[in-house]
Amino acid sequence: MNLFELNDSLLVAAGKHFNGFTAPSKTRRTDILLATIAKAIRSHSAAIILCKAGYGMEADSIVRSMFEDLVNVTYILNETKRETRARRYIEHIQVQQFFMLEYAKNKRRFKKEFPEDTYQARLKAKNRFYRKYKRPDKYKWSGYSFKELCKKTGCRLEYDVFYNLASQHPHSQPIVLNQLVSAKVDDVLTFSAGPQTKDQEINLISSFDMLRRILEVAAKFFGKQDLKAELDSLKDELNRCVALINKKQTRTK
Repeated sequence: MNLFELNDSLLVAAGKHFNGFTAPSKTRRTDILLATIAKAIRSHSAAIILCKAGYGMEADSIVRSMFEDLVNVTYILNETKRETRARRYIEHIQVQQFFMLEYAKNKRRFKKEFPEDTYQARLKAKNRFYRKYKRPDKYKWSGYSFKELCKKTGCRLEYDVFYNLASQHPHSQPIVLNQLVSAKVDDVLTFSAGPQTKDQEINLISSFDMLRRILEVAAKFFGKQDLKAELDSLKDELNRCVALINKKQTRTK
């Protein structure tokens, strides 16, 4: 099974277990988890489409976002007795909306159509959030930096290695330009703007792993042992696939 076939199998497993799925109880945590699964499936599909088309490098930001979703939902679900984190996550939506409106409020071009009633409602929600929770922040819904959340969820290694690498393209780091060099003759560089295979394998592996881990979180939360078994089998298949890739690369060198 190659990496494309493996990712297709993972999507089939996700669809089998969650298409038409109804949670046994409706809570904020179940809503967040199911929404995260839906977003992860869409993101995974988008990353695979880019990789198939030869734009694996452009999938970096998508896979990076999937990792952020994994960390957020893991942190939220790790709170077993109450739903404070889930409530805070949802209520922070209105904080974000307030600051978006705050930006537009004094812009002349928005003055005639500015939704003053909505702005006042979001202002009240923002003030309520800031009084209610510790470490209120404009951007960080939990009050912790993403690095701190990774540490709290056991994802510090992934943050230090995977996340920093995956952030280079969306943050326009200069090192990314090296990946666009297609030829160098007498110090004259030729850059490629078309499809290429660079970063294809790494993002096929990473997108698979992020979706698999989010589905693992869901399998544990909903008690889906059959899904967990399928994911374990697919993980073993991925390891075999990666071992073959590494073996081929060693031979090439």
